[in-house]
Amino acid sequence: EVFDFRPGRYKSEARLPKLHEWDKINHILSILKSYEWCQIIFPREIQSKNKYSGNIINVTSSSYPVIVKKQEKYNLNRWASTGRNDLQINSKCYKIYQMFLKRNIQLESSWKELCYLWSSDFRTHITLERWTYFKKRLDDFYNKNLIADENNLNALKTKKIYINANVDNKLSAHILEASNDNISLTLDKTKGSSIKKLIFKNSSRKPLLKSLNHGYFDDIRYSADFFSGHSIIEKYKRNKITDLTISKPEHKIENDTIIIKNKIECDEVVFLNDILMYSDRISLIKKTTFNTKDLIYWRPFNFTFNPSSWSENLYFKSHNGSSKYETFFIKDEYINYNEAYSSLVTSKYGLGNTEGEVIIGDDTKELLFKVNMVKSALIPKIYHRRINGKVFLRLSYSGIEFDDTSINRFDEDVSITSEIEISSRIKN
Repeated sequence: EVFDFRPGRYKSEARLPKLHEWDKINHILSILKSYEWCQIIFPREIQSKNKYSGNIINVTSSSYPVIVKKQEKYNLNRWASTGRNDLQINSKCYKIYQMFLKRNIQLESSWKELCYLWSSDFRTHITLERWTYFKKRLDDFYNKNLIADENNLNALKTKKIYINANVDNKLSAHILEASNDNISLTLDKTKGSSIKKLIFKNSSRKPLLKSLNHGYFDDIRYSADFFSGHSIIEKYKRNKITDLTISKPEHKIENDTIIIKNKIECDEVVFLNDILMYSDRISLIKKTTFNTKDLIYWRPFNFTFNPSSWSENLYFKSHNGSSKYETFFIKDEYINYNEAYSSLVTSKYGLGNTEGEVIIGDDTKELLFKVNMVKSALIPKIYHRRINGKVFLRLSYSGIEFDDTSINRFDEDVSITSEIEISSRIKN
């Protein structure tokens, strides 16, 4: 896609020269090879023939966790959450991937086909004819491999462990509290039953996640309310749509699990929000029904960390394609993965999240966020800065963003289910 190639998308695009670019490259290499001082070698030989080789170079940082090939507009969001429907096709590929792991599929042709279906070309500028062909090929491969076991992939694994459940709905007309031996959860019913406080008793006496009230930071730029567990939808020339309205949650205990269910309707968007509290973790499941016409972005999960519960030695880690975590220390860096590149590109950064896990930690504890990538392959985004000595850290998850590859995905309302689990652990 570089030499002797012109996609023909832009009127200003230069024409191919009469002398082909590959011919020019061959000519240059031939000239270099003729010089006594020049030796042409393969990349694999560099380390053995260069005395300066072997140095470790870090090309990423907490502000730039995944490098891109050219400008910042060519970032992960371009292949993860824009295009004609990156979210849907990536989630479907994850279903196939998980099933291959579950069945221990060794057939090379099957893995090659999955790699082909996960190709970047199908997630950017693609004609309707090619998109139709791709969708049929993906659906055929999906149906061939998954129909019998699809239901088994639609939920994160859960454990049924006895808990001493206590749900108190009488403390306040505005508050709902749920707790067991390990977790204490406080929800604000006036704000869509968003998370007011979340305490993991094994890690900290203080809440690790919470909502920060207006004026918490002594800085006029950050004098707004900052919530946890809510969704944000933004459309062109429209106010932001959230599920932060007055709610009437219902709760019950079933199979030793606390279940809190909530339905919110706001600006033609329907949010069906469930919170499940197990003995050692909570799960947030959201089914959002909305129209994607004129959609700018959809971020189903947003979390605010309690500044007083975390030390200055913060870090986060996730998988960016490797089987190992990549760890990034935050220090005092300003980080904003939701920063827009331009009016046409809504976000510049994100984490690969290829195993669905993000861990936030400090000296003593870690908070683990695990997304069900089979339901919705979401991209994590981090915001961090120091405000008058206080840590301000937020983690959000994006399902749909906007850039030059975006096409109205649907003509009708669609329902998208997303799920995330949150747990905590003490560091050894």
